[in-house]
Amino acid sequence: SEDGDGLLYDVIPDPVDSFEKFDDAQSLKDEIKKITPTEQKVVALRFVQGKSQSEVGKILGVSQMFVSRAERKIVDKLKEALSQ
Repeated sequence: SEDGDGLLYDVIPDPVDSFEKFDDAQSLKDEIKKITPTEQKVVALRFVQGKSQSEVGKILGVSQMFVSRAERKIVDKLKEALSQ
């Protein structure tokens, strides 16, 4: 949706099923530990607690657009780390 609702696996396109190349939950958790504390908070609020980008923005004191951009950056980082 426009506010970016969805699951983390849904926003990391994976045409070759590289997710099957790692122990899904543990590998993802390990990679999340490597991102910045702010990025970890965005992941927790968006994908664990299921908050919208607008809600996350209000909690963090930033705009929805900032959250959207941060989310894309985080997804790219995780996608890159998990594809190696």
